[in-house]
Amino acid sequence: MDSHALNLMTTDEFDLIATTSPQDSNIKWSSSNKDIVTVDNNGHLKAVAEGDVTIAATMIYKGIEYTDVCNIKTTDPVVVLDASCSIHVNETADLSAETIPANTAIIWDTSNPDIVGIDGNGIMEGISDGTATITATITYNGTNYSAECAVTVETLSAENDVEPTDSPDMNNDNTGEIQPDNISLTDEDVVWLQQENVYIETSQNTVREKDWSDCIRFGSSNLNADSDAYIIVACDQKYSKFTAEIAPQEGFDNSDSVVLIVYGVRDGEQISKEEYEIDAMSKNKEVELDITGADELYLYKDGDYSQAKIAGQYINGYTGMGLLMRNATLHK
Repeated sequence: MDSHALNLMTTDEFDLIATTSPQDSNIKWSSSNKDIVTVDNNGHLKAVAEGDVTIAATMIYKGIEYTDVCNIKTTDPVVVLDASCSIHVNETADLSAETIPANTAIIWDTSNPDIVGIDGNGIMEGISDGTATITATITYNGTNYSAECAVTVETLSAENDVEPTDSPDMNNDNTGEIQPDNISLTDEDVVWLQQENVYIETSQNTVREKDWSDCIRFGSSNLNADSDAYIIVACDQKYSKFTAEIAPQEGFDNSDSVVLIVYGVRDGEQISKEEYEIDAMSKNKEVELDITGADELYLYKDGDYSQAKIAGQYINGYTGMGLLMRNATLHK
């Protein structure tokens, strides 16, 4: 068979070619799941739905069957857009959308141009107070696929422009003891008690964005990818909250996911915990955890990504399960 692994979009068609020896032997074509991909007597494929399927070509020679197969992964075309957002009157913002296939042309529309406008590049403008729906539509093989974002437009109140006066000293409590400032986990003053497969990076790309500067990488997206990765950070009961932003690293395998587990510990006992699941389709996620009274902060990326799986996925262009974190901050 001329192909042994294919990636197709739903509604795609493709011709597989099988050669036989002896030549001109009869070939029987079959699909392991006709609800996903069909195949006719000539090896012509039609992708019907999303999933994984095996196409087999079989010939019989002197009573013995000989078979060759092609493994196919099909993906639905999709446009990904935030479900909701807000903007002020006279403000503009880029309402970016992601598409599969990548770089597919998007048609933008607004349900009420008197409230929010949108141009052909996805730049919206707040016109007047109210709510409206922005729709992003792509067309693939003659079929439309859409996503919607509910936009709230508000007038910026004058009080938001007033500079605060007589602000209290936030670094000092009533006892006179100096309190810690907010501090980034990438700062040299932060103590990492332990770490495994975690690295500070000056610049990395996520699946959707380039140049995440001063970020933390859990694991990696390459052929030597590590699976589990963790940091243990000293808090010494100085901080009340941890926040960060996480996203899948560029090259993340789109067939699987990882979980980032964040928890605070005091005297060896867990006192707070949150879990965040990330896959290749995940948009950036905000991480927040109450760590009041915590001695230590644990950040643990749990992933099962064997070298055998890496080899199998590499031909499809997915090379790992790395997780990126930026703006990781301990708050006083």
